[in-house]
Amino acid sequence: MTLNLQNNNYISILDAFIHTIKATISKPYCDLDKPLGKDGWSLRQHIYHLIDTPIGGLHTGLEQAMSIPDFILEIIPDLDNLNEERRVFNHIEILKDLDNYSYAFHKVLASYNQSKLDTIIIETSFPKRGFKEDRSARTLLDRLFVRHWSEHLYDMTNLNN
Repeated sequence: MTLNLQNNNYISILDAFIHTIKATISKPYCDLDKPLGKDGWSLRQHIYHLIDTPIGGLHTGLEQAMSIPDFILEIIPDLDNLNEERRVFNHIEILKDLDNYSYAFHKVLASYNQSKLDTIIIETSFPKRGFKEDRSARTLLDRLFVRHWSEHLYDMTNLNN
């Protein structure tokens, strides 16, 4: 599914998602480590899965694809990307990580004009699923925000499950 969104649409979607996460974890009753939903992941796990899948975040892969010929983006699903440091971060440190992620993503999106969104093709590898396919930057962004982030945000904001 390709939505043919413009750069400013992706920036607006990213900003809305980051705002939603920040609002969710800023609530006084928020427990970052309480298991949620059917997958049992906590808010902390969802957050670091989203901002660090693929490793370094999609924005890092998009940036590398513009300068590295034959760049291969490797996506390993279902990792929570927590390390010892992230496991003990408080709300303020997580908010700072979200701000840093947003800033870096904005910077990369600003370097993509509408043409580059469609003409920069990135070989995308899913080693755990055993397949590779070529995807445009636009397709990667569409799938990141419309499918992947939306599904996780549903679980993260549906705190009564």
